[in-house]
Amino acid sequence: MPNRHLSSFAGAVVDGTNALLWLVTLARCYEAMDDAQKTVARASRKNRNDEELLLEYEDDLASARQNEEQGAPQLRKHEREIQDLEAKIVHKRQQQDLVRDNKEYKALSDEIARLREQIDAEETTILQLIEQSEKQQKRIADLDAELVAKRDEISTRHMAQKRTVTKAEATQEEMKREIETCLSQLESEISVNLIRMSKSMPLPVVWMDKEACGGCHAQFPKQTAIEISRGRTVVRCQACGRYVVERP
Repeated sequence: MPNRHLSSFAGAVVDGTNALLWLVTLARCYEAMDDAQKTVARASRKNRNDEELLLEYEDDLASARQNEEQGAPQLRKHEREIQDLEAKIVHKRQQQDLVRDNKEYKALSDEIARLREQIDAEETTILQLIEQSEKQQKRIADLDAELVAKRDEISTRHMAQKRTVTKAEATQEEMKREIETCLSQLESEISVNLIRMSKSMPLPVVWMDKEACGGCHAQFPKQTAIEISRGRTVVRCQACGRYVVERP
């Protein structure tokens, strides 16, 4: 908040009217302070959400890579199974060369046919595993690219948020100084009340909102609302204790 809000009242004698002027300035200061605090809090929440989002992307990528790694042993297992079946076929054929009985020869032929069916099933499984692996590799590449893009996006957003937070923190410091100046110009009873209230509520001085307290929204009697709007007297909300002033 620009210091011009304070300089116009500097050195004034604190009577009822001037107290109201300082309270109006304080309402602006507390409002700006509260907005700045909320800005910092929002940025902090966004940063946490971004970190959680990155963790989700990283977990998905790690899971996809783990699935890909688990598929390789299965593929080798089925390849070894085919080698074993082919070795059995070779052995059965060798047996066929030695037999002289047609029935025994046919039995061996049937066994060879069954072994070939098993090989066909294993080869089908291998093709399916290869297809799954290719899909998984594509998913890994896509997730990796998404993660890189998301990191860049979040990094850019964090830099912007950092600038916003730096500005908000500077506003907070400026408002603290202005609030101290305002409090020093008010009579001690009001200053003490404001310091005490500020420890438990962010806005000890608020604007009147449609004839109601801008803090707790308790409705004022008609005459009290008129007095607040005309700036004639210092008014505190009977419900929450805040000082209530009319927005200029």
